[in-house]
Amino acid sequence: MRRWERSLLWATALGLCVATPSLRAAEGPTTHPARPDQPAGAAHPAAETSPSPPVNTTRDLVCTAWTLEKRSRTTTIKKRVPRHEQRTHTYTVMVPQQHQQTVTYTTAAVAPRIRTITTRVKVPVFQDIEKTSTVLVPVREERTYTETIRVPIEEAIEETYTVRVPVTEDVTTMRIIHRRVPVQTRQTVVCHGGSWTTETVSVSPAGGADGSPQTVTRRRWVPSTTTREVTATVWRCQPEQVPVTRRVTTYCEEERTRTRLVRRWRTEQRTRTCLVTTMVPDVRTTVVRGRTWGWETRTRKVRVAGQPAQRHTATICRTVMVPVERTCTATFAVWDTTTETKTETYWVRVPHLVTRQISMPATVGKPTTGGQQAAAAHTPGQSHGLQPLPAANSVDEDVGSPPLPRRPSDALLAAEK
Repeated sequence: MRRWERSLLWATALGLCVATPSLRAAEGPTTHPARPDQPAGAAHPAAETSPSPPVNTTRDLVCTAWTLEKRSRTTTIKKRVPRHEQRTHTYTVMVPQQHQQTVTYTTAAVAPRIRTITTRVKVPVFQDIEKTSTVLVPVREERTYTETIRVPIEEAIEETYTVRVPVTEDVTTMRIIHRRVPVQTRQTVVCHGGSWTTETVSVSPAGGADGSPQTVTRRRWVPSTTTREVTATVWRCQPEQVPVTRRVTTYCEEERTRTRLVRRWRTEQRTRTCLVTTMVPDVRTTVVRGRTWGWETRTRKVRVAGQPAQRHTATICRTVMVPVERTCTATFAVWDTTTETKTETYWVRVPHLVTRQISMPATVGKPTTGGQQAAAAHTPGQSHGLQPLPAANSVDEDVGSPPLPRRPSDALLAAEK
């Protein structure tokens, strides 16, 4: 919450506290309700014995009025402003370099000697192993089988069958044919004809040089139509029955007899002997030569030749890391802090005391009791030499200050107007 909003809230609360006693004083004396045990026509003990007409009195009241005051304040703001800056940085790197160097070394002398070398060799070991197996041995034997067979027997039997024998005969039938017969009829026809005529037509009515009219002779076709009756021959179809003889083949049934062989089967028992091969299991024992591998330690002597001491020279290549200084330039963003002064204008409601005369109703010639006199003597605002404050809305109407705005923006708009 801003500072001017807090000031506005405190000023509003202070105005309400000051205006509350004045509102209570303006309401007049408090009327006590009747007790339930009193009759309806009985008056309250503290009430007036006889009512008197009200009389208006004028009093001076001190109230609080509010005015808008325009103020300004200056604040200091710090801002960070970016700035680009180039910096140079020097660093050291290790660069490898190749160097060739000649080295002289001497080998030690070795005397000749005999060296014994012991080795383990994997040697095959052969041994005889008896192995028992079961084999199937073929055995041939004769067996006699009795079987039933079917023997064919042919018999000649006669059978009667029916055949259809074709018979050819001539059949005469009547056939209707249509013949075209000419018929003479009379018809009325319209003949369109005409003839050519020669006519003379005047070409120039004014005439020629001698004043006579000029004419042209031309041919014109004159059509003519003539109606007359003519004899016409019309061909019409006339049915006529004509005998037709044709050869027809018919079939007649004829019974015939034939002899054919019929094969029949009879059952006969026969016996035959055949060789049958059967497989008989036989247990046999065989000796198998097996091979296994075993380890054998062998020793042999090797003569190692001696070697005298020798001096050798060799060129070797070495890599040396040499420090090298390098420089690089980079751009950095640097933030500078700047101070800026800002003037701000705001509105404040300032309270001030205003004296106002207000007309209040009073009772003339009213007998008062002791409690009412004490209440009148201790009226709020008079015991300390202060006048009672009127309501806040009556003060605004009398002084002419703007009404209390609901929001600070309403107060600023009213002040600008």
